[in-house]
Amino acid sequence: MKKIIFIALFALIANVTRAHYPEIVKVRSGFIYAVDHKDSREAYALMLEGLENNMHSKAYLGAAKTLVAECVMMPWAKYSYFKDGSRLIEEAIKENPLNAEYRYLRFLIQFNAPSFLDYYSNLGEDYRAVTSAIKSNQSKEVWMEYFIQFEKLNKEKIEAILEIS
Repeated sequence: MKKIIFIALFALIANVTRAHYPEIVKVRSGFIYAVDHKDSREAYALMLEGLENNMHSKAYLGAAKTLVAECVMMPWAKYSYFKDGSRLIEEAIKENPLNAEYRYLRFLIQFNAPSFLDYYSNLGEDYRAVTSAIKSNQSKEVWMEYFIQFEKLNKEKIEAILEIS
């Protein structure tokens, strides 16, 4: 009887995981696409707003809003999008501080944020958390591969940041 319950429970968990997997892939790949294609950022943020509200979608919605901030014209709208986005990222990290993927998002946003926004205080700790997670993870997620490429392209600037923090 225990075997039947275990098998049924395992099948249920596998089906739930498989059902959400395409959504996670879409969220992750959509972010990378939005980083490189400014014209898709608003659509990406709207898509995220329509998803089930969980910490994963909250963190990515926050990152998407900071990307949208770069595209809007009015300074107060830029600031509003950026503050709302960074708040969502911070909430996700506060709920799950060990999640390296959320740290990756915050690192990318802080790395690229203008210094006058004063949003750069976690660069060193986030970089170390992300690189540690990448080294310890056998299967590389799409966000990890993107970070590795980002790291190669920005090696000198990252080294300078690490010296300061």
